[in-house]
Amino acid sequence: MMTKQKSKWKGFEHPSYRIVDIGRTASFLIPITKIHLPSKEKGKTIEASLHKFLRSTFGGFHVNSTPSTGVWVNAKKQVVFDNCMVYSVSFPGKKRIPLLLVFLADLARQMNEECLLISAGQYDGLLYPTP
Repeated sequence: MMTKQKSKWKGFEHPSYRIVDIGRTASFLIPITKIHLPSKEKGKTIEASLHKFLRSTFGGFHVNSTPSTGVWVNAKKQVVFDNCMVYSVSFPGKKRIPLLLVFLADLARQMNEECLLISAGQYDGLLYPTP
């Protein structure tokens, strides 16, 4: 039997509003230069496939329309600067994290990206797709 988790918003109740707890946030970066590449879905771009997946799996998403610059050292020890779009989704629990990671690994392969930065709750990681 599953127990219902207590809302983190408990104690903030007020007659003038209602808050619905939607869980914690997972965020990830997608390179702007690759967002408009064709995806493996016929006739769709990476962006369109990503938006469709996030809407259908998580009910919605947030994308920061201001590019965020990522800076890192790649496998060849070269410093890389990349302008990225920051996407965020929220969901309760941990069950849907693997769905997101599998989808993002597939997108990374399609974009020929070495890895993607992912943050979920208080954890950050580099998601390397396997061949």
